[in-house]
Amino acid sequence: MSPDQFCHAKVLRSKSNFSAAFLLLSRDKKKAIEALYAFCREIDDIGDSCNDIPSAKKRLEWWQQEILDIRGIPSHPISTALKPSVERYNLPSEDLEKIIEGVLRDLSHEPFKTWADLDDYSDHVAGAVGRLSVRIFGPVDEDVLSYATQLGLACQYTNVLRDIREDKENSRVYIPSDFLTKYNVSLQPNEKNIITPELEMMCKDFYSLTVKKYKNAFDKLPPKHYLSQRPGIVMGGIYRELLEKIRRANFDVYSKRVSLNPLEKFWAAWKASWGGVPE
Repeated sequence: MSPDQFCHAKVLRSKSNFSAAFLLLSRDKKKAIEALYAFCREIDDIGDSCNDIPSAKKRLEWWQQEILDIRGIPSHPISTALKPSVERYNLPSEDLEKIIEGVLRDLSHEPFKTWADLDDYSDHVAGAVGRLSVRIFGPVDEDVLSYATQLGLACQYTNVLRDIREDKENSRVYIPSDFLTKYNVSLQPNEKNIITPELEMMCKDFYSLTVKKYKNAFDKLPPKHYLSQRPGIVMGGIYRELLEKIRRANFDVYSKRVSLNPLEKFWAAWKASWGGVPE
């Protein structure tokens, strides 16, 4: 199996919300974005699946060195597949390193106190991914990079809202404590998963803030870049639809994990492919 095939297989196994957007890309760009996604998936899996924290940290530290040496001779199939993209699309190693640093934070997670804490974390695990992706999709300028950062944050906010129960059970709290205190909500792992009026109100408010994140992101993308950045717009459209499905479920983030079925993903992708940016 070649490095490119290795990355493609990893993307297929993930059943990612982003897969539909990859279909819009040329063969070379598709290989590049799959290598980037496989890297992100590999790093994220280390943080999510490893119960031995010292071992997970060692694996992530190994990846930090691998990224530092990526312009030399990589030793992993993912970094081998990623190397040509780093060179061809001028992918900054700083953003690749940020992704690893974000997962390292998860291994020694402490609840966030402020929105600034959440935004900084979100920039590491999602904003950096956005900035790397737009460089593969097409030409970039400061407006495109700003859009990519904000869209990454909006998508991560959507993940935070969707994964409240899962994160709570893993003793992780990403919603700022100031916001929890405002609504008298506690997300301690030893408490029962019960939808209370206070939790629902907090989720509604968090949803409204996330909607504004999406609007702010798409407002920053100049229309002249719509065509070249269409794959990213599709990604954002799919996540924006996921956010709306959470709303339609009355913010019941405890009964089951809200997700889009294949038809819903297709519809969201189709709308973003042929229309303007999502509202």
